[in-house]
Amino acid sequence: MQLRGLDQAGAEALCDRIAATAALDQVRTRAGDGITRAKEILASEDFSAEERQLLGMIADGVVERYS
Repeated sequence: MQLRGLDQAGAEALCDRIAATAALDQVRTRAGDGITRAKEILASEDFSAEERQLLGMIADGVVERYS
């Protein structure tokens, strides 16, 4: 199946097939783990408190937007 040739019904069917697997939960968990590790790195003295807060908010927003 080529993705470029999908019409709306085909795209919806493909999304349903993906959602029926554990893939979405696995990706969500992996993204959350990555954000946790990134926030641990942000705790270093290389970043100000304001930078840490802003970067943490951006990271959380990206994960929530796509999950």
